[in-house]
Amino acid sequence: MMTLTPSVYDTVAYKITNLLFEKALTEFELEGELLSLYSISSENIRDLLVQMKKLNIVLFNQDNKWTLTEKSILLVENNDTRLPTLLSSFQFGEIPSLNFPEEVLPSYKHNNNNSDNKLYLLKNEVEEKIVEYNNSLKSYIKELLLTTNPFRLEEIVIEVLVKSGEGEFGIGTPKTHDGGIDGYIYDTLLKRGGMPIQTKQHAEHRYVTAKEIHSFLSICRSKGARNGYYVTTSYFSDTAKTTARLELCLIGGEKLVNLIINSKIGLLGQSGGLLTVDEEYFTRPPQPSGVKFQISTD
Repeated sequence: MMTLTPSVYDTVAYKITNLLFEKALTEFELEGELLSLYSISSENIRDLLVQMKKLNIVLFNQDNKWTLTEKSILLVENNDTRLPTLLSSFQFGEIPSLNFPEEVLPSYKHNNNNSDNKLYLLKNEVEEKIVEYNNSLKSYIKELLLTTNPFRLEEIVIEVLVKSGEGEFGIGTPKTHDGGIDGYIYDTLLKRGGMPIQTKQHAEHRYVTAKEIHSFLSICRSKGARNGYYVTTSYFSDTAKTTARLELCLIGGEKLVNLIINSKIGLLGQSGGLLTVDEEYFTRPPQPSGVKFQISTD
């Protein structure tokens, strides 16, 4: 048997397998577990999940969550030694050739039922289309965030943070001469007062630097705040992340899109549990300064 050395993707795939063995997770929940552990992007995770699905390691269920296939579950339960090189083993054709005893793997008995095969293929096709649709939805939301009125973007960020449970309510600052603070979240888990927010509408190639983080930290301290939120439609440099440390909550473009989807801000429900974009929400004019944003009690 060929001896394989785990690649970076093998390591992440192994972690995903162990996480999904415990319970089914949404892509956003998986990102929350993985981004803090590995130097990879949300796009890397998405591509890896698609690859794992093609290899029948994971599947996307009807609840829009990722879960393990029956065969993968058995691999984990039997402590298969090839798990640490999951992707490489599949690519070299080793794991698909496993022969489990009939009493261990009854659901994989050969059958000639063409109807079952057709249903299985159709199910896989539907799952792939759902993943493709959700990826397109994320791309379109990101496009809208980059083109919406910058002041409207600041309001969207406040609403998303409130709806995501970051605070009881939020208030935007004046459109001009705001002192570098675009809004506040109040009654957060960390404190009862206001937590400053700065929002940057950057193109994807324009990352946030450590200098910008230093500047916002200084602004926060001048206002008597030790913590705050820095939100961008792009991403943060490694030095920016280091500079922020535990003082700032950093939200990049990918995470912002995921928060929008999970909180269903600016989205409309469709049949089958799919979501579509409410374009009017993203393109409406900004509201006057000082408007209070909070979760509706309706």
